[in-house]
Amino acid sequence: MTASLAGSGDRVIRHLAYDGEAGQWEMLRTHPHQALKSYVIDYSGYRETQGSEIWRRELPCSFVPLIINFGPAFHFRDDPRSPATQTSFTAGVYTRAVIVGSRGAAFCVQVNFTPFGAWRFFRLSQSELESRTVSLDDLLGAQGRSLIAELHDAPGWPERFALLDDFIARRILAAREPDANVREVWRALTASHGTASIVALARTSGISRRHLAKLFRAEIGATPKTMARILRFEHARDLAHKVPRLGWADLAYAAGYADQAHLAREFKDLSGLTPQELLRRDRAETGILEQ
Repeated sequence: MTASLAGSGDRVIRHLAYDGEAGQWEMLRTHPHQALKSYVIDYSGYRETQGSEIWRRELPCSFVPLIINFGPAFHFRDDPRSPATQTSFTAGVYTRAVIVGSRGAAFCVQVNFTPFGAWRFFRLSQSELESRTVSLDDLLGAQGRSLIAELHDAPGWPERFALLDDFIARRILAAREPDANVREVWRALTASHGTASIVALARTSGISRRHLAKLFRAEIGATPKTMARILRFEHARDLAHKVPRLGWADLAYAAGYADQAHLAREFKDLSGLTPQELLRRDRAETGILEQ
């Protein structure tokens, strides 16, 4: 892999700005280089220009975020497996919400990896990240510190995104490929939004469910059953926002839940909120704000 990926100068960068109850901030979002599309979902640059202390409820997700922070540390509430504060860090697969706070002066970039992208980038079993945050310094050491310094000193966001392309490509494209069985089962689970039969997928792959679960925890970060729950939850939230006229029973059916009660239990278990509370508080511009 060369030191620089060509063709990143034409990337589209979407700029968002907010001025309201959560203070003032700007966010820039863009896609990675084409060579990384299977491994990185997107990049976000974020900066709060002013504001008071802000706490947000972060929900379980099927991607792996990496936060590279140039500002004050983030604070975590009710997360017993993680430090109370983190500066630059990644978060593994969670099956419950985590409350994250900033002091109103955040300045960071976020990389959202696919599970296989995270596995190849960090080069360790993703089970080691399960239900906790781990600092970038612990994961990458001097390489991570050098990356933070280069990104901080870059003249602007386009240059930061190009630096990320090059750094991530050097690590990912030199790493070994994921297990073919895990790749196929993950493809089927994501295509079905978590509703595909895991028993049938294991049978088709020719390996036992137990062995498949072990491989999944290493390369994806959780078992197929856990990831299916998260994928179904993400799909239900997305449907609820895109098709608000759906009643709860219809939403449960469309998202693959057994019934409305099943949907309600899963929403409460994964988010800590009822479906009604979650959809009322879930805002694209602010996330889920906490008191």
